Amino acid sequence: MLIGALQEVFTRHAAQGKRSFMEDALKCVDGMGPLLHERNVNAMKGSFAVELAGDMAIVRFRGAATEALLLECHEHLLDVVRNAGRQKILYDAREMTTPDLDLVFLQRHMVEARYLGESLRRAIVVSNTKLAYLARLAFGEGEYEVFYNDMASAIQWLERAPSTSAPPPAH
Repeated sequence: MLIGALQEVFTRHAAQGKRSFMEDALKCVDGMGPLLHERNVNAMKGSFAVELAGDMAIVRFRGAATEALLLECHEHLLDVVRNAGRQKILYDAREMTTPDLDLVFLQRHMVEARYLGESLRRAIVVSNTKLAYLARLAFGEGEYEVFYNDMASAIQWLERAPSTSAPPPAH
């Protein structure tokens, strides 16, 4: 059933001249039952919050992310990292819906460009394996760990790193 649905999506996209069919393919997978269930809040508008807590910045994503939302969040996080000198970032993506691959690769580009500095330590908390896989794609190489619904372990992992108060060099 899943293979047939994915073939149908691929054929439709090829006929329309579209290069990517991943979003529609993920929708097929989402509807396959409890093991792959994640999306019941797709209509929920996306939001984010960037907060300071001790020597770390906390980024909370909820709902559906968009390119504009991701860029705005990154801008706020950049201010926190530069102005407050934070080098530890906790991303809470437990309430985030599955993002489009374009957003995953936009995040990867921002990570690889090192706009936030060189020596960041990131903990990413996700609710399921799909988000974990996409987080690993989005953050590429670097000092980060992905945690499944375990904020306490993520915070402990971040706290094991030495604190730095000096802001990263400006680019």
